[in-house]
Amino acid sequence: MKTNQLDTHSLPLILKRILNLSPASKGLWGNMTVNEMLFHCRKVNNEILQGVEQNIVPTVKQKIMKTVGLYLIKKFPKGVKTGPRYLPDSTENLQFEKMQNSLVDNIKEVSVYDKPIYGKHPFFGPLNTKEWRQFMWKHIDHHLRQFNV
Repeated sequence: MKTNQLDTHSLPLILKRILNLSPASKGLWGNMTVNEMLFHCRKVNNEILQGVEQNIVPTVKQKIMKTVGLYLIKKFPKGVKTGPRYLPDSTENLQFEKMQNSLVDNIKEVSVYDKPIYGKHPFFGPLNTKEWRQFMWKHIDHHLRQFNV
């Protein structure tokens, strides 16, 4: 069953792709190392799960961006810059196996997370749980494609 959400149906394929990464994996685009990418994906997912319900009305631009980003395009485009807060600082221990195992555990947690997911995406505005799961799947798929898995 093909899915475009980070959930129990997509879990085996996503985990297989994460486990196919190695310390020697090189990005096909962008500047992240494989360790930085693993850190980045886990950090984004953790922040999403900590979102707080907000009564925010999306702007017209956010509604358009959400429709395009989540529903019309199949894959996130290359070259979108990552916010610095989602990158490791120089004090982070980016040992590959630790980062890989941490992301695997995080993805497993996200796939069975049964509480509503709230929060506001910087481009798409407020998202509901289904939309956040769709964003998370597209985000991790984007970075796994970046590293050719």
